Amino acid sequence: MHTVQILTKRDQTIKIQLLDNPFIDDFVQQLDFVNRHFNVCSYVQPIPVVRPKQWNQSEVDKQVEIIVDAITNLNDMGLNFPISVDQIILEHNDNGRQLLNKLHRHFTTAHRSFSHGEKILTWKDNTEYTFDQPSDAGRFTHYVHEINTAVHAAELYFNNDRIRNFKKRYECQVQYNSHEPLDVNNDPQDKFLIDIKQEHFQYFSNQLVYDVWLPLTQIQGKDYWRAYFDYDDPTEWDVSTNVQYSGSMAITDRSTIRDPAILEYLKSYGITPGPLQYGMPLGNIIQGKEYVRGLYNNGIRCVII
Repeated sequence: MHTVQILTKRDQTIKIQLLDNPFIDDFVQQLDFVNRHFNVCSYVQPIPVVRPKQWNQSEVDKQVEIIVDAITNLNDMGLNFPISVDQIILEHNDNGRQLLNKLHRHFTTAHRSFSHGEKILTWKDNTEYTFDQPSDAGRFTHYVHEINTAVHAAELYFNNDRIRNFKKRYECQVQYNSHEPLDVNNDPQDKFLIDIKQEHFQYFSNQLVYDVWLPLTQIQGKDYWRAYFDYDDPTEWDVSTNVQYSGSMAITDRSTIRDPAILEYLKSYGITPGPLQYGMPLGNIIQGKEYVRGLYNNGIRCVII
């Protein structure tokens, strides 16, 4: 069986006993790879993400300008974006929140069909909003990511009762950064994320006996509680847990999925949380659990396999 040691900047050791299954064998190989090629950091991720107390229309309007510019450029490429620029109006109401959800889903769907090399790409499944592979792939990638980035920047100003009334939880992330190679002359970004093999989805679990999991910060869409806070539809294809892994880890009990508000929300859409809603467990801390809080403010020094 494999063990991982996390050494803090205070020379404290957190020792993790990994599970014994074929997925973990693959995970350890990838962990060894990213550990040799990319920078690692640690931080606390609050659930839900902290939102400003006051709405800031001028800051949101800056993101609207970015989105409008991106859509204009995509349409100039003949790519048939589903929302016209005169409909990009973000105000602090349900219409604004749902517009952000639609924009984000158009990004994830187009990015999925583009990255999979499909002949006919789409902005939204089962609609007429399709387009051919763009002649300028770099330009396409730039502008769809501009939309994604602006959506996430704008939604930080959207507060609501679900966010305000939720009992806050935390996950400690030990995360490798694909944009921070240890050697700028050797940047294997294309090998940073690995697809989970179909036969390995059986190792997902709805048992809360584990305290180290694959992080939900490295998924293409959003996790189930993020969808709850966003008033989004959890039956959409891009609301999920893990489909890829990088070697990054989340230290958490993953109990958020059992919060009564989340359970009621999922039930209203006909979803009973099972292993695929909880995520992929990696193992347990067997030494130094009391030092985890020291990782919150990038207190990590290194990872030892």
